[in-house]
Amino acid sequence: MNYLAHVFLSCQDEHLLVGNILGDILKNRELKSLDVIYHKGVVLHRKIDSFTDNHPVHLQNLKHLYPTQGKYAPVVMDIFYDYFLGKNWENFSKDNQRTYTDNIYSILLKHLPGVPEKAKITFQRMVDDDFLYSCQTYERLERTFQRVLRRVTFPSNMHNAVVDLLQLENKIEPYFHTFFSELNREIQSGCLCFE
Repeated sequence: MNYLAHVFLSCQDEHLLVGNILGDILKNRELKSLDVIYHKGVVLHRKIDSFTDNHPVHLQNLKHLYPTQGKYAPVVMDIFYDYFLGKNWENFSKDNQRTYTDNIYSILLKHLPGVPEKAKITFQRMVDDDFLYSCQTYERLERTFQRVLRRVTFPSNMHNAVVDLLQLENKIEPYFHTFFSELNREIQSGCLCFE
């Protein structure tokens, strides 16, 4: 799951939401000094990732990407999932997506004083780049993959990820619906948020 999905799955709790995002930004040693109010969100982030990484439908979906994306197939699929969530937003939320993401940005800015410097920079960049809306079109997806490419250490084929999506969208989107609906039910039932 990428940022939009993690935010969406944060049980409408701003501390869970901020901690959930911090779980992706900060390294384990940095998380140790994090304010305790964000710890449950970090735990939630890890539970979502574990649920995703071990889910048979997700694993089946990844098989479509391994031939072209290799070891980065899970990273690419996470971003595709945000694209599918945005594309199908009305199936998962009653909230207007633009209003929803603007509210998330307000929460991130509100919590800037309480997060480490590295997270402040990332939060501000997310707001300035309208990152939670960044997977809405193929053009924005292309820019997202260009940003990710700057951080990868091994050779990758991410520059062709949008081409893969164009070829595979009809195959992998139904898997997303099945998988994400199940994950969302787990979250809503409290199985992952409040264990």
